[in-house]
Amino acid sequence: MTAPRDQPLLVDTNLLVYAFRPERPEHAATRAWLAEALRGPRPTALTSSALAAFVRIVTHRRIFGDPAGIDEALGFIAVLRGAPAVRAIEPGDGYPSLFDRICSSLHLRGDEIPDAHLAALAIEHDADLATHDRGFERFPGLRVVDPLA
Repeated sequence: MTAPRDQPLLVDTNLLVYAFRPERPEHAATRAWLAEALRGPRPTALTSSALAAFVRIVTHRRIFGDPAGIDEALGFIAVLRGAPAVRAIEPGDGYPSLFDRICSSLHLRGDEIPDAHLAALAIEHDADLATHDRGFERFPGLRVVDPLA
């Protein structure tokens, strides 16, 4: 089953990192997938939180022995934002109660909270979440797409 052409595909941070870092085993496949997604016709959704997490990860010395410089990371984001199919999505009016319900019902804490944030955004905006992280399957009502599967 294919998604409607106007239904957004929200991209998780891990896919952005894989597309950016050539030493990642997932790099070539993710970069090809992302290039196609950025052309459309389906909207490719990005959040400020995912983009900030991307910059934090790719510039972090403890994560990568040869981290990206800030200008390189921000340049990658500029290319993403300039792509024809990209649109920004952020929390709307329904987000707070949805986020609270997800966190409470699953008893989430700590490092699980950013995933709950992304799940709530995807659900609120009726978006599929593109990720290679199987942990998102635990969120009821979230449609997960793994472009690398």
